[in-house]
Amino acid sequence: MELKARKLMTRGTFRRSQEKREFVEAFFDLCRELPFTFFAIVMERPEHELPDTNLLPPQYQDLLDRVNLLLQDAGELAIVLIDGDGSQAGGLAKKFEGFLHRSRHGRSLHTVMDSPFFVDSAITSGIQISDMAASVIRHVAENALWGAYRPSDPFLSAIARYYRILKDKTVDQVTATGSARPGIHQMPERVLYQGEIPEEEEEQAPGEMPGKPGSHE
Repeated sequence: MELKARKLMTRGTFRRSQEKREFVEAFFDLCRELPFTFFAIVMERPEHELPDTNLLPPQYQDLLDRVNLLLQDAGELAIVLIDGDGSQAGGLAKKFEGFLHRSRHGRSLHTVMDSPFFVDSAITSGIQISDMAASVIRHVAENALWGAYRPSDPFLSAIARYYRILKDKTVDQVTATGSARPGIHQMPERVLYQGEIPEEEEEQAPGEMPGKPGSHE
């Protein structure tokens, strides 16, 4: 089956479907062992209309920065896979091309392949994993679970456990100039209205969950 967070990561799954609930639990148990590094950019819904530009949205720039830092000493290249046909976000395919080939920022990312691949999530397991992980981060952000734990709510309790699994899969980085790059980053709203992200844009990591991973069941 294709993993779709909108069908699986719901309160209904945890209230009414034992089969789906066990499937989700098994999925995140598997994530503990899967060899991947997880990065996430968390954004508030913009209060103002975003400018219509040909620039790659800053959340993508931020993610590519983290991937580039991760691989720069490994001698490997990153292939960018994106769910969809490239028409989203006002023409994401063209914006990626412009960023990687024509901007100073994009040309500095030497470990990122110069063309993204737009794929069908039904046949791409990495996209499905990303979809499930992104759903966890969204629920954590919407319910302010960065620094709180709610054992009385079975759904949020499960979300908090899944978040700790993902937190263990991320890497907090520091650039050559000493700028922090937390693996899970809460992007200030002001950045959404900018073009290229300044190299020294201040980074903010979300608050920590209390206790060690796995200490709450």
